[in-house]
Amino acid sequence: MKTNTITNRRKSIGITAVVVVLILAFAKWSTLKSKDTLAMDNFNGIYSLLWKHGLNDDRFDATYKEGQAQWAFRNPGFVHELFNDDTSYATVKHLYNHMPEVIEAYEALPEVVLKMDFFRYLILFARGGVYADVDTMPLQPVPNWIPENVEATELGLIMSVGMEVNNKNWRSEVHRRLEFGQFIIQSKPGHPVLREIIGKITDTTLQKKRALREGEKLLLSGSPNQKLLEISRWTGSGIWTDVVFEYLNDYVRSSIYQSVSWKDFHNLEGPKLVSDILILPIKSFASDVEVSKDGKIADPIAFAKHWSAKIWKTT
Repeated sequence: MKTNTITNRRKSIGITAVVVVLILAFAKWSTLKSKDTLAMDNFNGIYSLLWKHGLNDDRFDATYKEGQAQWAFRNPGFVHELFNDDTSYATVKHLYNHMPEVIEAYEALPEVVLKMDFFRYLILFARGGVYADVDTMPLQPVPNWIPENVEATELGLIMSVGMEVNNKNWRSEVHRRLEFGQFIIQSKPGHPVLREIIGKITDTTLQKKRALREGEKLLLSGSPNQKLLEISRWTGSGIWTDVVFEYLNDYVRSSIYQSVSWKDFHNLEGPKLVSDILILPIKSFASDVEVSKDGKIADPIAFAKHWSAKIWKTT
C-alpha cells in the first residue's frame, strides 16, 4: 500500500494563481470516464467560506467574525471569498451553466445545510483551493498543513478525520463509525473524489425529486437524529467518507493495491498520506489548544479550530 505516516515537520509551498475550470459536460454521471486532466500540479491560493447571511446576520457573532478575520490574517497571499445564499447560487449557475442537472439538483435541495454541503464540492471541483466552514478558525497558515517530507505535487486532497464513534450502537447515531470531516478541505480542481460526490448527490437529488407527486417538494423527515443521518448520507460527511473510501479502493485511480478501511485511520495521531490524499488526525482541524500570548502553539499539527456551531439549524 502506498501510504506514508508523516512526521510533524512541515514546509511552505508556493501559491499559484486562481484558475477557474469548468466541469466537462456528460450524459450520465454513473458512466462518466475521465483522465482527470483538470488536476493541477499545485493547490490554488484560494479558500472559500460559506455563510448564509454573511457578516450582517445576528448569529455571526464576535467568535465567528474573529475566525473569519484570522483566515485572511494568517494567509495574506490568498484570495479570500465569503459566500452567502445569493452569491453561492450565482456562482453555481455560472460555473455549471453547461450542466443543467447540477443546477437543478442544487435548486431542489430542501435545506440550507444540504446546499452548503453541495456548494463546497462544486466550488472546489471547479476552482480548487481550501474550503472552510464559517465556524472554523485557523491556528497556522495553510502551507503549514503539508509535512516537510511530502511534495505538494504529490497531493490531490487534504482533509482530517472528522469523528470516530467506538460504542456498539454507532449505527443508530452515525452513518459510519469513522467519518472524514468536510468542514475544512483543500483540493486540486477536478479531483475525481469531488467529481464522484457531485455525481452521486445530483443523481440522488433528482431521483428524489422525480419520485414526488405534482405539487410536492423535497423535505427532510423523521426525528431530529433521523434528519441528521439523512443529511450525512445525502450530502454530508457520510457520503463524503463513502466516496473517499471508494476512490482509495479503486486501484486504477488510486494506485493502491490493498484494501483501505476505517481501521487504517483508527486513533490516528499524525498525518497519513494514502495515494494522493493527506489525512490528518481529528485534532488537526478540530483542535482544542489555545494560542499563547507570544503566538506559539503547543501542538505543531494543530492547524484549526472547529466549533461545530450548526447555526443552520436555526434557519
